[in-house]
Amino acid sequence: MPVRVVRFTDRDITRRMWRHGTPTPETFHVRRDYSGTRIFIVASDIDSGTNRLDVVGATNWTQHTVPACVVFVDRAERVVACYDDLKKGVHFATGETLSLPPFSFFDVDPAGEFFVVGESNFVARVGSIETPTTAATVSTNLLASRIFYGRGCLFVCGWSRQQVKRGTSPVIVPMCLKLSVDRDQFRPIHEYSFQGMGAIIDVDPYGVSALLEGSSDLFPRLYKVNLATGRRTSVGISKQWAFFMSSGWKGLGDP
Repeated sequence: MPVRVVRFTDRDITRRMWRHGTPTPETFHVRRDYSGTRIFIVASDIDSGTNRLDVVGATNWTQHTVPACVVFVDRAERVVACYDDLKKGVHFATGETLSLPPFSFFDVDPAGEFFVVGESNFVARVGSIETPTTAATVSTNLLASRIFYGRGCLFVCGWSRQQVKRGTSPVIVPMCLKLSVDRDQFRPIHEYSFQGMGAIIDVDPYGVSALLEGSSDLFPRLYKVNLATGRRTSVGISKQWAFFMSSGWKGLGDP
């Protein structure tokens, strides 16, 4: 199924909620689903302490109560992991709690099957949602912040330290590590580096293209990059949220 880049802001979400007759909260946490056909919005009301998951499809909008302000769901919209404060750990549907080193990143792939922990010392660990305490180290030079699944492989994205010029200090460069998956075994297949870019935002559901944000501080642009060829295409100015969605998506964001 062809995909396209969808961009939108918190204001776009608020406006759509108002039209839908849905109360608008103070904060949002937004993700896409595994197929690019739904967007998940966790709407949190700080005063009441309540959290609501809004599932936005192309033609419908449903809501569920969820246990935290950041939740990760599987293909059936079941919460598989969540947290309110990473300092207090991540809670899994298995009943286990995973404690993280200070200043770590945590993410779950859009299908809700695998997770990544990116430690501040550039150690990246990947594990199965079903066995959260057995995460394996997949890199010692990757500050991982996102994880995606496509074509039977995992794509762990973040930043690496790279020596661009001999005799100079390493620079921080966005990097995507492609992994093969065999049960709970993860093997590196390829590393994709993106010099001159700021961050990797998304990898499409088929593992063909990555969505990157430029390094400009004022009006950074978004670029679609073919992972096989390296061809880069500008898709416009970056917004607060941007995802690869199915080509027929019309639920939220750019027309």
